[in-house]
Amino acid sequence: MFEGRLFVRTISSGSIIFCDNRQFLYVLYTIAGWAVFKEKSKIQRCQTCLDAILGNKTDAPEQSLLTELKSFSSGAGLTHPSKTILKALIAAESVFQTNRAKLTAVGNVHSFLVKGFTDQFAVTNFPTCHNVLSNIVSRFFRLRIYMLATKMTVDSERSEMKYSTAAEVHTVVQK
Repeated sequence: MFEGRLFVRTISSGSIIFCDNRQFLYVLYTIAGWAVFKEKSKIQRCQTCLDAILGNKTDAPEQSLLTELKSFSSGAGLTHPSKTILKALIAAESVFQTNRAKLTAVGNVHSFLVKGFTDQFAVTNFPTCHNVLSNIVSRFFRLRIYMLATKMTVDSERSEMKYSTAAEVHTVVQK
């Protein structure tokens, strides 16, 4: 889906993730805002969790433009994610891209991706009372699995259509 590359470098204090594609960051920021918006509705009474997942509008990066524009409409379904959530979803996308070729051979794709994420990305000082980080990452993986399955279906249908059209042309030419 994304043409940009993710670079994951592990240093003594944890992983640092870089991305060389600005479009990728716009899309990821929007997905993160959607996932946080969905999770926010479940934990309205826990200020600790809300503080951990919600970003500050003034600290929002350049990639928050769509979130800013959508924030003017009521019920837009986007909000600013915290920096930790954004970094976690960049790491989740890295896990997804790294294992993409293996996913069709895996029994439970979602569990496989979540395990890959937890093996790679460790967060300290993040509230665990409502499992908001794992819920958001899980929602992200479900969306990415759906997107990949949709792309594979469309590609398969196009391939079948191309072969059936070629067979029809070949039959007409031989008559």
